[in-house]
Amino acid sequence: MLNLIFRFLIEPIKFVKVIYIVRNPKDQLVSYYHFHQTAKYLGGKKWDWNSFLHLFKNGQLVYGSWSEHVQGWWTVAQKHRDKVLVISYEELHEDIAKMVKKIADFVGVPSTDDFIKKVKFIRKGVVGDWKNYFTPQQEKEFDDLYAHIMSEIVSYKDKDIHTIETTFNAKKQFSVIQSFHSKNTKE
Repeated sequence: MLNLIFRFLIEPIKFVKVIYIVRNPKDQLVSYYHFHQTAKYLGGKKWDWNSFLHLFKNGQLVYGSWSEHVQGWWTVAQKHRDKVLVISYEELHEDIAKMVKKIADFVGVPSTDDFIKKVKFIRKGVVGDWKNYFTPQQEKEFDDLYAHIMSEIVSYKDKDIHTIETTFNAKKQFSVIQSFHSKNTKE
């Protein structure tokens, strides 16, 4: 499904600006889990944590694979740097004023102090909340999977995905993710 979305985005991206926020996949999963529990349009199914984790790792949720999603947006961002701004949730959380200014500059909106003060997070906005959900075994399996998948582009550590300039390697265009996904979708 996501690949189809990206095919439709390539042409319109010339006319809009997109801000893509990448996040530590474990924190992303926890956030998505809570979102999925409340989003009635996703079918209203209340998944237990273990089932949801399994579906997420296998790219079987309605929005597809997290790694494919990141891959797709990173590819679009590399082709359209003036139209797509990629930032990490962690750097947004660490210094929201700096990042709001960066975003405002990107979209051409004045960023006054009052404007910046009005920005808020949804839910708790906690970096590292995944530690309240993952068992040690789930953490190990998840880290093993995503450290391999993201090794070429993200310095994936237990701690977080930090600043985009230091975590993304633009020269290596997702070859690890592509080969991993190809192998796993054929099985």
